[in-house]
Amino acid sequence: MGISSNLPLDILVVDDDEEIRNMLWTYLTNNHHHDVVAVESVNRAMDILLYKKFHIAYIDHMLPEMEGADLCEYLYQNHPEMKIALISASPDRKVKERAGKIGIRFVGKPFQFKEILAVVEEYRRDHPAEILPEEEKEYTFDTSSLDSLFCLPKPSERVAKELLVQIGSSLNNLYHAKTYTENDRARAYYGIIA
Repeated sequence: MGISSNLPLDILVVDDDEEIRNMLWTYLTNNHHHDVVAVESVNRAMDILLYKKFHIAYIDHMLPEMEGADLCEYLYQNHPEMKIALISASPDRKVKERAGKIGIRFVGKPFQFKEILAVVEEYRRDHPAEILPEEEKEYTFDTSSLDSLFCLPKPSERVAKELLVQIGSSLNNLYHAKTYTENDRARAYYGIIA
């Protein structure tokens, strides 16, 4: 698999069963060193998806707010780069067929961990360039406008240097779309207007 097989992926787990959530989180985090966010509801998942991108999502089918297949379909349409797996204990073949029609992977309960890892390996195979480490860019800024822009006294050299490091880091995070946050966006905006 090469260099990319050691890099952690951002993984979302949505399951109202705390035992399953914890089991998946523990397995993917401790055994395979991925960055996992495990939530109990569709609402919580939607809140997190506003500011964080994921490579993979494992979605339980029987969720309180809606069927997991509906959430999978939404994710597939709005996050096409994400690998999605629908996890279900439902004996209804229509659930598995729907997953196939949507273009997502179906994992039956009870599952083997090799089935969970197969989703990770499939993502790595389908998206090798996206998970390779990218070269960080070096950004430079003129600090002379910091004081007038924020109506504050001129910052010390140490504070100005730290601001530049933070702005540069934020711009780099924006360049790598999967890692940015709203704080990065705000810092980068400052860097553009300064």
